[in-house]
Amino acid sequence: MRAAQLKLVDWFRSNGHPLAKIADVKATVDHAAAAMDFRLRVEPGPKAGIGAVTVSGDGAVDPRVVATHVYLKEGEPYSPERLALTKTSIAKIPAIGGIRIREADKLDANGNLPVFIDVTERPRHAVGLSAKYSTVDGPGVAGYYEDRNIFGGGERLRLEASASLCSGSMERPSTASAIFALQILVRDSREPSSSRACSAPPTTS
Repeated sequence: MRAAQLKLVDWFRSNGHPLAKIADVKATVDHAAAAMDFRLRVEPGPKAGIGAVTVSGDGAVDPRVVATHVYLKEGEPYSPERLALTKTSIAKIPAIGGIRIREADKLDANGNLPVFIDVTERPRHAVGLSAKYSTVDGPGVAGYYEDRNIFGGGERLRLEASASLCSGSMERPSTASAIFALQILVRDSREPSSSRACSAPPTTS
């Protein structure tokens, strides 16, 4: 029964009725027939548009920067989906850690619903360190430092560094060649004044 109430309210809200609510719930149980008569009365409220959007936070991030990520226009039809997309858009700012979108409980003079966006900053500074080991390159370390709001406008500065504790390489030549030449002088005892030379052909290994 509670799920049915939520679905009814969500249906009216998605159709431009932001103040829709359950006005009355009546359940009558017939124990003899093992049945229940369940009635809901819904007050949809007037159809409305998006009113003025106010952005506030803890002061670390300039609200004007957050406003550049809000694509709601005053007077456009009210839509929960549009509010959800706005939250997703603001979340892209690295310095923002928390986002809360609140709706006014009544319409303004123009028949629109004011919207309030509250943001909180993430921790401004972050440091990380990691280690790795590779069978090829050996052990190594990597680290980073990050400032998520360096100038107060949501700008991010990130510095990274990495190093290998041991590196080297070894190559084995594909072919090692050497040429050896051997020359043998053979002296003929019968001809003291003459000699013959014999050369062994070069070999390659």
